[in-house]
Amino acid sequence: MNFFPEHTPIFAEKRRNLDEFIAYNEREIEIIKSANYPNRKELAERVNKTICPNLVFSVLDGKSDSVGWFVMGMSVDSLMRYLRVVK
Repeated sequence: MNFFPEHTPIFAEKRRNLDEFIAYNEREIEIIKSANYPNRKELAERVNKTICPNLVFSVLDGKSDSVGWFVMGMSVDSLMRYLRVVK
């Protein structure tokens, strides 16, 4: 950012959006884990109400170690679409 200080506000906003997106999904996963849904269908109904169901399923099923690891593997285009939703 030293070479392009005019981009600092945009970068800061996107970083804040990214932090909010990660925190939101971590909270959702904790809420879902603590609910102890009796079957996969009820779990899926709840997960599908989140902003990014594939992320939540991936972490819950152990396919991704954490929300952060999942986010690092997302394409930039996909991630930017989700960051607009979090606002």
